[in-house]
Amino acid sequence: MKPSKFLSLLSSGIAIIMLLSVGTSRSVNAQEPTVLEFDAPISGTLGEGDSQLSADGSFFDVYTFEGRAGERVLIRMTSTQLDSYLVLLDPNGNSLVQDDDSAGNLDAQIVYTLPVDGRYTVYANAYSTGQAGSYQIELQAADASTPTVATSTALPRYFCDESGTTPITKARRKDGVVGPLIEWTQDLALPNLSAAERCRRVASNLDTVHGRLGRNFAITAGRLQNLPVVCAGTAPGVCDPDGLILTASSRDNARQLAIRLGTAINALRSAPPDPSQATSTNSAQSRIDDPTPLAVAPQFNFFDILSYSNCLEDVIQLYQDPQRLKRSGRRSDCLSEVFARYPNGISRSQALEIITAADRYATSSRRDTLLYPPRGQRVRVRELFGFTYAIDQPR
Repeated sequence: MKPSKFLSLLSSGIAIIMLLSVGTSRSVNAQEPTVLEFDAPISGTLGEGDSQLSADGSFFDVYTFEGRAGERVLIRMTSTQLDSYLVLLDPNGNSLVQDDDSAGNLDAQIVYTLPVDGRYTVYANAYSTGQAGSYQIELQAADASTPTVATSTALPRYFCDESGTTPITKARRKDGVVGPLIEWTQDLALPNLSAAERCRRVASNLDTVHGRLGRNFAITAGRLQNLPVVCAGTAPGVCDPDGLILTASSRDNARQLAIRLGTAINALRSAPPDPSQATSTNSAQSRIDDPTPLAVAPQFNFFDILSYSNCLEDVIQLYQDPQRLKRSGRRSDCLSEVFARYPNGISRSQALEIITAADRYATSSRRDTLLYPPRGQRVRVRELFGFTYAIDQPR
């Protein structure tokens, strides 16, 4: 089961792929919707020939139903053959809410109060790219007592870990792997909020945004209520009205926090399935190293830290787990000739060749500003390939 995905767009306009989440993704091919009636379950099948989400290529079927403002509905998708995923869109085609496992196990369930009269759309979606199988979908009337989540044993997707001296906002991947997002040192606390309170609030905001915008929501540095914020949005610098993640002391601070959040989620997304195992047990690490140089000279097009980080993350994944990279997709458009030539992966020495060339490109004397990857990514590069950037070398 692959981890979810984020697509983060920072204010520079450069995309950085993260973890955990379809916002307003459109289909690759059109499909006529099926009318979904109350208390009339429908059996369906996902597979070749169905519509596919442009974000990740996963199959989905389209359903519609007539709803009234204030009406509370329950939509459930169950299957023994695939990992169910539901998306509810309003009459204008905007994503209202999405769900993965709220019906228990791998079944999806949405309980939602409709905001306006009109025809609503439901995507019955498979969580993973290429996943196929049969399913059942049903629409029911719900009331205030209807639980949003069918099982109370589900662990939170985002949470604040207060077990240490410094609270840390953490994310839990779909396969159970947990990683830190932001460590709330006192310099990051706001005057009216303690570090622990801010940690909890950010975890709650991330969970709300994820639930509404789904697998591919974007993170951007922008403004809400005339305050600099890190938020969910659909374009660089444009916040969704309900997309607040955290407030910042300044515009620069918001951008820095967004970069920090993106880098942390990148690291979690790339973590091996079992974090208790040493990196050396990873399939890529056990691969016999091929000393053959690349047949294609690396040509780079990144121009800031974010695009550099995305390009480097693609290279690391091409070395560590090319099959996962195929399933989840690229984070950048750099090195297109290299990725076309080596779709099944590169060796350690070939990855190191690219990393070294990228560093030369990023620190060329012709550049106005020297560029280095984020610190966490530099540490990973050192651990995986033994390469130390000049900025980290003893002076």
